[in-house]
Amino acid sequence: MTQMQSQLARIGLAIGAPHIQSTNIIGSHGDQEHVTVVEAISAGGVVIPPLIIIKGKVILHRWFADILDDDYLIGVSDSGYANDVLFFQWLQHWETMSKRTKKGEYRLLLLDGYDSHLTWTSLQFCREQKVVVVTATYNPLHAAP
Repeated sequence: MTQMQSQLARIGLAIGAPHIQSTNIIGSHGDQEHVTVVEAISAGGVVIPPLIIIKGKVILHRWFADILDDDYLIGVSDSGYANDVLFFQWLQHWETMSKRTKKGEYRLLLLDGYDSHLTWTSLQFCREQKVVVVTATYNPLHAAP
């Protein structure tokens, strides 16, 4: 069983750091932007490397020069949030990573109720990979402010 969760982080601040501290994790100039981090952890405690989504059109390699783990997935979107394409890329990434520790024939994936997670393509892929998908009905992270 794996639960997927997305959360926001601010560029220029370490995740979980007090707002006074200014430890750069991704260098930025001027106003700060938010990024979305799609993360997953299994019931057995196995952490799947995250998908980091940045608002924009292109990714500059130097932004991530300090990330040594090749298993991280980096993406961009106009909004800085997940969309159908990015979610499907993450789903394929999750499937590759989670099958390394797979026990049994089926896997369970718990998702929030965000629309981009429930495309025909994604659900068909899950069926083919023997992944049972369960969705939550509400996620406050995706609620409008």
